[in-house]
Amino acid sequence: MTTIRTLFVIALLAASTALQAQPHSTDTSADAMAPLSWMVGSWEGTGWAMDQQRQRVDIHQTEKVHRMIDGELLTVEGQGKDNEGNTVHHAAAMIHYNPTEERYDFRSYAHGMGSGDYPLTQLEENVFRWEIKNEYVYIRYTITHNEQDQWHEFGEVYVAQADQWYPMFEMTLNRVADAD
Repeated sequence: MTTIRTLFVIALLAASTALQAQPHSTDTSADAMAPLSWMVGSWEGTGWAMDQQRQRVDIHQTEKVHRMIDGELLTVEGQGKDNEGNTVHHAAAMIHYNPTEERYDFRSYAHGMGSGDYPLTQLEENVFRWEIKNEYVYIRYTITHNEQDQWHEFGEVYVAQADQWYPMFEMTLNRVADAD
């Protein structure tokens, strides 16, 4: 038993030493996150979303974005409420730069809808898109930081039978508080 314990301790020490010897990519990851830094803060505004019955519901939307781990990670929490104050949408996400894949990864959690990992692509300066694409659905959200310092997001779903995109979500938010 003592021999097994000794071998275990040696293996842990070797692994620890090997991990410490690996180059740390904090600067690269944090630098890569810079184009998304405008998101950090608290946001409020209005928009609309399609409900389960395909009816348009006006919403009051909030988003809270925090920078974590020396700028390597953004956490996002969004909540939409209808005119009666009922929550119609509540989600959270984590965004980070994946240096191995040279892309942003977007990990989303939505109440009642589960979670998923999606690529987040920068289309141009201040314009990003994340997509949910599988054998059942193709949805894309385009996020724009406009010249009025507003967060505009537009969601649409692709219907293969019609070979057409249909709007399903839109919001325009104003910054109400700055960073962390």
